[in-house]
Amino acid sequence: MNETIALVGMACRYPDADNPKALWENVLAKRRAFRQLPSERLNLADYFSENPSTPDAIYCRQAAVIEGYEFDRLKYRVAGNTYRSIDLTPIRPSRK
Repeated sequence: MNETIALVGMACRYPDADNPKALWENVLAKRRAFRQLPSERLNLADYFSENPSTPDAIYCRQAAVIEGYEFDRLKYRVAGNTYRSIDLTPIRPSRK
């Protein structure tokens, strides 16, 4: 099978890359977008444990996080009651 493929358009949004060109530049430069989880996303003092078997805890301090993103529920036709039930940013009260 020898078919021609045309790439007509492409879009993406990744941590530290808002478009395909920036993503490819990061790949070529071997940049990593992982950094310590911001406290507004998850309070490590409440949820981090060195032990992976600790219940209700995480054992990773880093993540690749898209910053400044706001989901447009109307554009994607997500019902209000559904939107209000999802956890867009896991801000949780302290477990203490």
